[in-house]
Amino acid sequence: MPLAFEGVRAIARLAIAGFTKEGLTANAIIRQLGNLSLTYRRTTMLLDIREFSGLMRLESAVRNIPWNVVMPRYGMVETYLRRARRYRVFGIATRTDPRTGEEEEKPVSFYTNTRGSKNDWYDSFMEEYQGSESEGAWLFTDFEVTSVEHQKGWKY
Repeated sequence: MPLAFEGVRAIARLAIAGFTKEGLTANAIIRQLGNLSLTYRRTTMLLDIREFSGLMRLESAVRNIPWNVVMPRYGMVETYLRRARRYRVFGIATRTDPRTGEEEEKPVSFYTNTRGSKNDWYDSFMEEYQGSESEGAWLFTDFEVTSVEHQKGWKY
């Protein structure tokens, strides 16, 4: 039974992130997706590839922005977000299992309508997700903003 378009695209986006980190070109990524039978409309694939490559290209700039400075426009990727929000903030969260003391890093993201500094978004993330049921017994101990998307066509 073939996967629905949404399922294929969701799996392909996971692969695109990895291929982008490897430095593959858009055409090479599309060929690799074809080899994995994860193809969908070429223009949509190119949009997905541009989104991931834009996030990666700006990651070092975002990491170098001071924590107390409101995120400048040059640090954000303009894209069409899947939710009616102004921003999607990506980061690496450190979480700890209080029973064992085990720590692990986890890539996370959240949507917000508030333009803020990395410190503001750190506070928002910790407040919203600390003790969430989806994390079970894990507690978040740190969050580092790595990249930000802005809803294309919306005011800052």
